[in-house]
Amino acid sequence: GGVINLSFMLAIHDISHNTAFGQHRFLANRLFGVFANLPIFVPMATSFKRYHIEHHRYLGVEYVDPDLPTRSEARFFSSTPLKVLWLICQPLLYPIR
Repeated sequence: GGVINLSFMLAIHDISHNTAFGQHRFLANRLFGVFANLPIFVPMATSFKRYHIEHHRYLGVEYVDPDLPTRSEARFFSSTPLKVLWLICQPLLYPIR
């Protein structure tokens, strides 16, 4: 199950870059991303695209890159076990950030 789940998430990642149908077929890419998201059971394809594009725009910029922890997250997730928990929960934290 985990390998299949990862495969669908990687597909959603690539689709978020509009690689499935090209740059000019935005709706087709979005619908295909939603379709690829169905087996995962956690709706994340559309919100992932928004945050992932921001991640590329602000790559590595502290407190702006959505893939880096916020100040409060960095303070709270300060030990190694909590950092592992943050990595696991990061996709769930995206929508509430």
